[in-house]
Amino acid sequence: HWGRRKLLLTGSALQALSMAVITWSSRLLPQCRLTGLITVTSFTVFVVSFSAGLGAVTWLYLSEIYPMEIRGAALSACGVINWMSCFIVVFAARFMGLHASCKTFGIISFVGFAGIYLWVIETKGCSMDDSPLSPLTPRSARSTSSLLTPTEVKEQEVLSH
Repeated sequence: HWGRRKLLLTGSALQALSMAVITWSSRLLPQCRLTGLITVTSFTVFVVSFSAGLGAVTWLYLSEIYPMEIRGAALSACGVINWMSCFIVVFAARFMGLHASCKTFGIISFVGFAGIYLWVIETKGCSMDDSPLSPLTPRSARSTSSLLTPTEVKEQEVLSH
């Protein structure tokens, strides 16, 4: 019974843990014969946990939390932010060594875990449409927002006044 929130929490926790293991092993076991095996295993855990958590669930979760009226624009903005973040990661990693990279990405993964724990709610079983059953996009709260009001509703209001 793995929900989206549990997958995100587990993935980010395993990412932070794998980066901590690499950081620890590169400092405390630099000459040990097992350092290479520990590093490869930890990187594998990092990639697998990203693929099962943040890599897969993020886009599904984002498509669920935005109301239909702004979903396309919101997902486009998220895509741009995602590509800009990827560029920053690739660019910054070139100037860091293994220890600094793993320490930085481990801290980012831990902060992500804390953010997911504090602010991400479970959406498993919630309707993706704009039904009143969805706790994410209740119509009652959207009806007062000019940004989230559908265009045809705005046009009808203008014509009726």
